[in-house]
Amino acid sequence: MNIKRAFEYVHSHSDELTQKGEIVAGVAFVPGDTDGEFQIYRIAHEYHDDEDYCAFLVFFEGGSLFSGSGTEEVYDGDTLDEFLAEIPDLAKSLNYQVFRAEQFSGMTAEWWLCELYPQLPDPDMMETDRSAFKVSAIKLISELGNSFQHAEPSTRN
Repeated sequence: MNIKRAFEYVHSHSDELTQKGEIVAGVAFVPGDTDGEFQIYRIAHEYHDDEDYCAFLVFFEGGSLFSGSGTEEVYDGDTLDEFLAEIPDLAKSLNYQVFRAEQFSGMTAEWWLCELYPQLPDPDMMETDRSAFKVSAIKLISELGNSFQHAEPSTRN
């Protein structure tokens, strides 16, 4: 689903998603990007009485496999249109889907990929072939149409 439909889905199913331990996210493989070649945009829609509180949120995480460094960012807006004006173009072009997953804070790229795609091998096992792991992850992401095989970094606002 596109980003607008994904927000509508999260808005109307937020309690159900929470109860089931599910998230709505877009995952991308973007080789050469300065934020990391593997990226996830997790959508949230929150309600609050405080008028300074933003209702539309996307939690971004990016990183490269088997690297301890990564990038985290939060994009927000009070209205969907305001929010869409703030997020990177890449986030607007992803195909989003529902994943059974926990929070990713503090995880490296290979671990949040394993959380999203449990069929990936355990990255800590000595016999795990890192090249095969990467190829498998790219294949899973590409099945959603979210593999951007260009060398240019994504546009960041």
